[in-house]
Amino acid sequence: MKIGLPLVVSLGMLTTMICLSLGLATALPPGSSIPLPFGLGGNGSTSPGLALSVMPVIVALATALFALVPRLERRVEHRPELYIMLWLAVILIFAVGHGVIIRGALMAL
Repeated sequence: MKIGLPLVVSLGMLTTMICLSLGLATALPPGSSIPLPFGLGGNGSTSPGLALSVMPVIVALATALFALVPRLERRVEHRPELYIMLWLAVILIFAVGHGVIIRGALMAL
């Protein structure tokens, strides 16, 4: 199964997420917190380091998992288009979640 296109899209999205996170982390004032709409911090906000790194880490793990599964599970080769659509949908969902976090960080500026 050819995984070139979804792998490039995933790595491009991961690179974009990392660059946005690093840029905002350096722009935020010391001691600031970022509100999280999905409650990672318990009280609704958390440190910029945790908030800005959680989605890139999840995307990196998801990309590695989606890239390795076709080598381990041969049933994926029966419906490669479905697998690629699922891969890209998962990455898109995490990118939207990261966008929400980025929005919260921009509001904290």
